[in-house]
Amino acid sequence: MHFPSMRDNLQVFPSHKIMGVITTCLLFFIAPSFSQITTLPNGNAQQLVESIMGKGYTVTNPKLTCPTNASGTFISTTSNIGLGQGIVLTTGSIDNVKGPNDNPSAATENGGPGDTQLDALVGVKTMDACVLEFDLVPSCDELTINYVFASEEYPLFVGTPYNDLFGFFISGPGITGTVNIATVPSTTTPVAINNVNGTTNSQYFVNNDNGQTIQYN
Repeated sequence: MHFPSMRDNLQVFPSHKIMGVITTCLLFFIAPSFSQITTLPNGNAQQLVESIMGKGYTVTNPKLTCPTNASGTFISTTSNIGLGQGIVLTTGSIDNVKGPNDNPSAATENGGPGDTQLDALVGVKTMDACVLEFDLVPSCDELTINYVFASEEYPLFVGTPYNDLFGFFISGPGITGTVNIATVPSTTTPVAINNVNGTTNSQYFVNNDNGQTIQYN
């Protein structure tokens, strides 16, 4: 699995729990309540993967290619992220996650390289990618994954070349090549600010203007 991201955005993934019987595994889940969002920087690939894995998985070859302070963990359910706890991957700084949304330009540019798979999704060269990769063998035949995409580029840069996006790439037996499953539901359209915003696929967009718990727009 391959989780790259692009400029000034973050992805959060809830932590692990196995649901139901052996036929279905939930890789990430919404956890019990906590009073506020708390983030902790962590650049260790093994620890990040372990924080989102429950029993019933064999994980090998974890690898994190990410700027310093751009990845880590979080705990919260009172924020409007909608997830209780998990990991954060951001193209900026994990310190920019916590609200309120009182800075219209809270981005951190790391000056890092992009990701070729993201380049292919949007047809332009990306930068500041944050990538978590690992091999996964589950003791089930179905995985359910929850994630949230956020960006500081909303709404000013919608429709411009600064098209923040997120990719969740999978490959393996029964899959032809590498497939991005982070798409607008019922389409092959990748999750990006030009594809999910206040006017396009707006049913999946949350306007965080003046938000009190998360900094990102």
